[in-house]
This record gives sequence, structure tokens and C-alpha cells, in this order.
Amino acid sequence: MRLVPRAVPVLILALAATAARAEDPPKPADPATPADPAKPAEPAKPAEKVRKADPKAEELVKAYTAKLDIPANAACDTVAAVAQIWLRQLGPDPVNLKPSWSRKGGLACDVELPASLVENLGPEMAEMIKGPVKTQLVDQLLRPLYEGPAAGMERYDLHYREDGEKRIVKAMPLREDTPWERLELTFDKDGLVATLNGTPRVDPADPMAAMLAGTEVEFAMRHAKRGEKGEKVVVSGADVTLPTGEVTVATHWWDGPGGMALLRKVDVKFGEGASSALEVWDYVVDGKLVEATKRPEVKPAPAEDAAPAKPADGK
Repeated sequence: MRLVPRAVPVLILALAATAARAEDPPKPADPATPADPAKPAEPAKPAEKVRKADPKAEELVKAYTAKLDIPANAACDTVAAVAQIWLRQLGPDPVNLKPSWSRKGGLACDVELPASLVENLGPEMAEMIKGPVKTQLVDQLLRPLYEGPAAGMERYDLHYREDGEKRIVKAMPLREDTPWERLELTFDKDGLVATLNGTPRVDPADPMAAMLAGTEVEFAMRHAKRGEKGEKVVVSGADVTLPTGEVTVATHWWDGPGGMALLRKVDVKFGEGASSALEVWDYVVDGKLVEATKRPEVKPAPAEDAAPAKPADGK
């Protein structure tokens, strides 16, 4: 999905008028000193939006993020890995990824499309697809699992309300570079996100994404406890409701250094039909390979023994 760029604001130019005093007749202009041409007015700058965030909403989001067993909350400074994701709309071959996170630089991800797809589409069209795929993977899948929902919330106004035992945070974007046009988080009594619903931001000029314009998406979240006392949690999956049907998401985790959770696999099943998956291996945490996460070698199947050649005379 490509992000929609901010529309250029309309510039309003003010015209200044000079009133002559009625009692003073106008004097002819000196031909030797023509009047200076009027300078154009400076274009008006669009007013910057001031972020409005209810303290209760901000505290709720931060407290939930602090409960998550994610790299941003672990005692490490860098995490890198290699991954593959199978996306139905891009064909049978996987997209190769290299996600990396650092405490100073945040999350990044190199994306390499399948060679078969690049060959079929051509380099220029493949590059156009690569950008939206990267944005979707980083902002809507990987970032919440590496940094939690508090990351990026400074780009939204946050509103708070209660409905019985439910506490609800509504996030409305300040700018048009956000992955969501509207986002609402409902927290349960334990401070965990029970449901997430919203409208993803898409580019109407993108044929693949245009079908999702204005679409409402809802995630019914599931969590699993981690740690000796269950003081940390991970997102273990979600049931996703789309206009096109139901999607089931399940996440699996490696045990990393010091017991930290490292994303291992995300399974996505589309109703009773096809499924997609993201798999992550070969983690390097603070420059050291995590041996338990090494990708197993795929050994080629042994070739069948060929029948012995018959002698030329057939005997």
C-alpha cells in the first residue's frame, strides 16, 4: 500500500489597497523615478496542527506496550534476522526480507521480490510493487511486533472514553503519512488490547490497494504469558474480520538471549481456503548469532538409483 502524499494547501494572497486623503489631490508621478513594482505577498503557511492527547489514553497505550515481550523492551541494542513471507497475490515464490531493529535507529527492513515475479513484471513494475509491500510489512505487521503500539503514536491525536469495564483509545491522524486513517483500541480489565479496529490508509491510485479504500478492519487479539511469573506477554494471534471474510492469524516465538521473545513465524489462514506465512531465522542480537534460531539446512532429495545400462547386444 502506498501512502497518500499530503495535498498542496491552497494559498490565499491578500491585496493591499492604499487610500489617498480626499483633501490632498494626487501628484503626478516623477517620470525620472518610476514607482517600484509591487512585491508579491509571501505565501501563507498552513497552520501546524497541535497534537491533542488525553493523558489517560497515552498512559494506557504506554502501559500496554511495556507489558509486551518485544525487542524494544529487552536488554539489547540491536536485533537482525532473515525472513521469508509468502503472499498469495505475488505468486508461489516467497519474498525475502532482512528485518533489523536498533535502539537508536528503530525498525528497518530490506525487501527482495522473487526473481520469477521480477522477470514476469519487468524491473520497473516490480520496483513499484516493492515500495507498497515494504510499507505494509513494516508499518502494519513488523513494527507492532518489534516496538509495540506506542511507536508512532505521536502522529495521532489520542482520545479516551470508557464503556463499562472497557477502556477505549481512539487515534486520529495528524498527518497523512500514517498507516491508519482511523484506529481504535479497546483495552480489557488487565490492560491488554482486546480489539483493534480501524481503516487502513491506502492510495486510491494503486489498483491493488484501491479495493481496500474505506475498508473497516477488526482484530480480536489473543495474548500469551511469558516469563517465570508471567509478567510479560506476547501477541499470540488474532481473528481478523474483513469485508471479504474472516482471517485467522497465529504467531510463534523463539526463546532468545535472557529468555527474550523473538518472532519465529506468523501463520495467516484465509477462512477455509489458502494460507500465507512469514518465517524468521538466523537472529543476530547485539552482534552475536542466536544458535537456536539458525535456519535448518534443506538437504536435496536423494536421486533415485538409475537402472544399469543394458549391453549393446541386449544380454
